[in-house]
Amino acid sequence: MSGVCVGEPLTGHTSGVMAVGTAVVGGRPLALTGSWDKTVRMWDLATREQVGPELVFPEPVHADTIITLRSLIGRAWTTHRRDTRPRRRP
Repeated sequence: MSGVCVGEPLTGHTSGVMAVGTAVVGGRPLALTGSWDKTVRMWDLATREQVGPELVFPEPVHADTIITLRSLIGRAWTTHRRDTRPRRRP
């Protein structure tokens, strides 16, 4: 990594981005971003455009992952508020 910018920043989030995940799906380079603005956004890195609407969460998003399987995109994310209650076995 050179630390050199390769283009203008992607715009859309209204607060700091805390998480970035990338993948190539069907030959299309994508990024998934999570932010303090409580949204997750997907970006087409070739066109630099947002893909679909943002997903809104009740808390800031600190982590995200893109999982690819047969050109489908699965998204998983966590926020800083986690359920820490003990789980009961059935």
